[in-house]
Amino acid sequence: MSLKQYRAFVETVEKRSVSAAAEALGVSQSALTQNLNALERDFGFRLLVRSRAGVHLTREGRRVYPAVQQVVQFFAQNF
Repeated sequence: MSLKQYRAFVETVEKRSVSAAAEALGVSQSALTQNLNALERDFGFRLLVRSRAGVHLTREGRRVYPAVQQVVQFFAQNF
């Protein structure tokens, strides 16, 4: 797990869109998707449900999101 993956996750949840999150982070959709897939592999479960209607957290994603969000906020404020 990396801060880059955490940022991809948080941004995707906030934007409710992989394409919008990728644009906000200045990366390709493919790169963002790779980061999300790697994070899900590291956790061992799916974090997001992706559809044409947007992105939604899974039950497990809702449980880990607050902690991941805090990590991202901490690094954004302190580094």
